[in-house]
Amino acid sequence: MKLIRLWVVPLAGLLAAAGEVRQGAADEGARISLDVNRIALVASVTDSRGRFVSGLKAEDFEVLDNKRPQTILSFGTSTDQPLRLVALVDTSNSVRERFRFVQESSVEFLRRAVRFPNDQAMVVCFDTTIEAVSEFTHDTEELARAIRGLRPGRGTALYDAIQYVSREKLQKERPSHGVRRVIVIVSDGIDTQSASTRSFALRAAQ
Repeated sequence: MKLIRLWVVPLAGLLAAAGEVRQGAADEGARISLDVNRIALVASVTDSRGRFVSGLKAEDFEVLDNKRPQTILSFGTSTDQPLRLVALVDTSNSVRERFRFVQESSVEFLRRAVRFPNDQAMVVCFDTTIEAVSEFTHDTEELARAIRGLRPGRGTALYDAIQYVSREKLQKERPSHGVRRVIVIVSDGIDTQSASTRSFALRAAQ
């Protein structure tokens, strides 16, 4: 198995600053200690066929800061991290006959998936337009009310919806700790209205 290397960019300035302060302090005959916060790095590992690799340990990774190896203070799997989940619910005309099932299965899934208090989810619906009907919350009853208030509409802009939630909801959020970002799509999967393409949507979600 190849060693996986991670490069740390945000710490570079902090480490350089720390070195300068220590040098100045030595000249003055005093010692100054600086505390540098940990930086959480999130990595997804795939093989040559694009399949996710599981079962990795800390010794399978090497973290470099300006080409200098750094100590990995803690290591955990993604299941230990809080969840940021977008339920992307199809409200197009093509799911009209099964819409009650779409709603209730979405509600049941969120009740099982969102763990209080660390996980958060939001609901975005789409037909030819895209609308966020809730913000991120751990309140599954609020999410259930948002889903049950949805009504079926017109065509299906699935790829546009994926691109929207990836860029406007998941990528813009900057939590202070590592999170798992997930899009759950409840749809028949037939796109009829998007200006975007499947490849662009997948690229935005990666």
